[in-house]
Amino acid sequence: MSWKQAAIAQAFGLTQPWVSQTLKKYQEHGAITLQEGKRTGAPTRLSTQQLGQLVLVLNKRTKHHGFKRAG
Repeated sequence: MSWKQAAIAQAFGLTQPWVSQTLKKYQEHGAITLQEGKRTGAPTRLSTQQLGQLVLVLNKRTKHHGFKRAG
């Protein structure tokens, strides 16, 4: 089933131009484009590699970093 952009916009309460732009981005850059949120504030100072390392560090438990469990 192929939906028309106007029908998609109406079904989800969006504007047709927004749907059109989003579908264009998806076709040009793939699904990763849809995961990107609207950017606000200053740009990041970390590289992509540094951001990946930060996620790994934050996902480790507090005990790994020398903190004792409270209680």
